[in-house]
Amino acid sequence: MRSNVYTCNGCRKTLSFEDYPPVGDLSVGFTCPECSKHAKGIVGELEARLRQCGKDGRITKDYYANKLTPAQLAFKYGCTEKQVLDSIGLCMGYITGEKRKEIPYDEWVKALISETELTPCDDKGYIDIEDDPQHPESIIDEEMPSDEHLIAIGKIVAAFTRLEEEVSTCFSLLLGCEPELASILADSLPTRERCKSLLHIFAYRFGSAEMIRSDKNLKRNKKLRLLSNLFDKIDDAIDIRNKTVHSTWSLDTEDEQKAHRLKWIKKRKELGVPSHDYSLLSAEEVLKDAVFIDEVRNELCIFLWEYFGEWILERAKNKEGGLELR
Repeated sequence: MRSNVYTCNGCRKTLSFEDYPPVGDLSVGFTCPECSKHAKGIVGELEARLRQCGKDGRITKDYYANKLTPAQLAFKYGCTEKQVLDSIGLCMGYITGEKRKEIPYDEWVKALISETELTPCDDKGYIDIEDDPQHPESIIDEEMPSDEHLIAIGKIVAAFTRLEEEVSTCFSLLLGCEPELASILADSLPTRERCKSLLHIFAYRFGSAEMIRSDKNLKRNKKLRLLSNLFDKIDDAIDIRNKTVHSTWSLDTEDEQKAHRLKWIKKRKELGVPSHDYSLLSAEEVLKDAVFIDEVRNELCIFLWEYFGEWILERAKNKEGGLELR
């Protein structure tokens, strides 16, 4: 049973629960309403001062609040560990004190830099190596990509959805069963595995099983070579979709013509820091990927009907596999 009094974490006074209802719980202790209000004001003021420091403020918050190491911060913000520590030191110097500094942070930093050897991180978003953003240290996290880029990214997603629908259609038609049964099998597989299964179903319908039993070399079969080339393109389309959807897209400035695309790559069985895939792309370049995926879908559709169209129509005439001519 709890006592009728508590000791405030802030002012350390012993207060009555009834007269001064506390804020907090037994795991962290209690704070009186007056100290709690004061603490919230301090937190709000601290957040405001950190925002005044821009990138250095974000670095400082990541260091103290998110517990990132100087090495991790250097990698994230595209600078050296010394620059990270200098940025934190400058930020802490600017935000401390009872009152806010009277001059903007940038001017305050310039004045100090002219008198010291401090070298904080710059605001470019990537290490200034001959102004070349192709270096993998690049991490851009400033602006959203342009509307043109977002439209192109959306077209990639839409084109890939159409490709997935075509894969499901092929799955059903080549298995020779009702679409509902085919979807049970197809939808239980991840996209890449589903496409691999479809490749083998195509090969089976081309007679691969009989060829293997007859000791024939499958690589010499023209149809199987064409099939393999087609599914290599489908695999490329899957890579494009995954790279597009799972990347971070951003602009350095609002009027920048090319977007920065960054994707972290971490293999589950490998230890260590993830690697990353970075590129700088115009909206037109992104749109080319959407066009490629749509072309692959069309090629898959044409391939199916070129080699199996008559067989599918014959089954439809006989109302087999849930097919019917109308």
